[in-house]
Amino acid sequence: MQRSLTSFVKMQNVKNLNGLVIAVSFALLIIRLIFVILGPLDLAPDEAQYWDWIRYPSWSYVTKPPLTTWLIYLSTSIFGNTFLGVRFFALVGQTLVPILAYAIVKQHSGEEKSALWAFWLMLAMPLIAAGGIIMSPDVPSLTLWLLALLFVMKIDWTNLDHKFWPNWLLWIGIGGAIGLAGLAKPTAAMFYPLLGLFMLVNHRKWLFKPQVYVAGIFSFTMQAPVFYWNATHNWAMFAHVTDQTNSDSRWAGFSSLLDFIGGQAGAVGPITFLVLLWVFACGKKGALWYFSFPVFVGFTLVSLTGKVQVNWPILGMTTAVLLLATYLPNAKKAVKYALILGIILNLTVVILAHDTFILRAAGVSLKVKNDPTKPLLGWRGIGEQLGDILAQYPNTPILTSRYQTTAGLAFHTPQKPLVRYVNAENRRHNHYDYIEWQPHTGPMLYVNEGNYVPKGIADMFNSCTSLSKLTATRRQTTLRTAGVFWCE
Repeated sequence: MQRSLTSFVKMQNVKNLNGLVIAVSFALLIIRLIFVILGPLDLAPDEAQYWDWIRYPSWSYVTKPPLTTWLIYLSTSIFGNTFLGVRFFALVGQTLVPILAYAIVKQHSGEEKSALWAFWLMLAMPLIAAGGIIMSPDVPSLTLWLLALLFVMKIDWTNLDHKFWPNWLLWIGIGGAIGLAGLAKPTAAMFYPLLGLFMLVNHRKWLFKPQVYVAGIFSFTMQAPVFYWNATHNWAMFAHVTDQTNSDSRWAGFSSLLDFIGGQAGAVGPITFLVLLWVFACGKKGALWYFSFPVFVGFTLVSLTGKVQVNWPILGMTTAVLLLATYLPNAKKAVKYALILGIILNLTVVILAHDTFILRAAGVSLKVKNDPTKPLLGWRGIGEQLGDILAQYPNTPILTSRYQTTAGLAFHTPQKPLVRYVNAENRRHNHYDYIEWQPHTGPMLYVNEGNYVPKGIADMFNSCTSLSKLTATRRQTTLRTAGVFWCE
């Protein structure tokens, strides 16, 4: 009788925790939906670019696989070409990631306390809690990566019978999740080498089981759109990735390493990152270790030869936070208190990242050029002003020479015009370089954020004269400017 009562109490506690996780996640989703609709942040240039690609259907794109654009197409079909339309699936992913983190750690450790730690740490992780509101390839790839990781945790590794149906379903799920993740971001392919390392050390006999390879083949087959597009475009995406990872003397050696370390500390939170390093150094090699530590080491080595963007190791670093959560129930109180302080610090950063004008209202002098949200500010203002000019000069095409300007104006100008791009300043190729524009011989409106006409543009026309200057402001702070030129 006493055992039954104890089991019932534990079951109720589990239900209460599960309910808490769902309730908090749903409440945050509602808040984020309202913020996206009414908040001050415009689309980032890359977000606007993924939206703009809808108008140029393709099996893939030179800088990214197609899943992000496909998802935006789906959500804008429902919510229109609005901020919510573009960011809807970002909010869905941002909501699912902490829930999946909770489920993974619960399955891995069997401890509710560890799972709850994972949930709170993930909710407060700056790169997800703040950066996750942006519709980028990181959102679907991370969500799907964690889903595949949950399937790995659910596999019965002691059952070697490959005919065992539940295990087969899990392997097919892994193949589908990683296949879709690869359609969002190529780094999802890391999953299989890491899984292979995990099995080599812990479950060698599984390396000879067919379902492992069926999962890999399933994922690979799902990449057919990406391979097809690249095969018909001189493997442009692979050239782009190679160019990004090439060594650069400006970003190499110790200074680049420090930049990488600092970026990762900012992505997960400085206190969380320090405790995470301690876990890497002293912790036991659980299943989550194989999907996190090798990624961190790999990108650390890459940072010695070139610049590593903050978001590149996100799949491994997120998994590392889950690994950290498994150690916390038995950690010293000082460590727990430190992480609670870290969560509070992270949440403060996240709130400020949603609107940095909170700092300005508090008297902090923050120049726009130093504002971390600068890429998401001012587009609405200059877009609306450009819309007024277009109303005076209907059917006049718009021309730019930066892809950020092209995408930003295409979305934020009320008419949603097709904005043409010319690589007049020898910039790194982007997908706009591969779009075949309709010929046009009449006058055009050239827009440049630097308020000048580069030689490559000037040589295309007989004359370019200044027409207007666009200026976006908020509370007397200039956020973004652009010059408009009449070229004919």
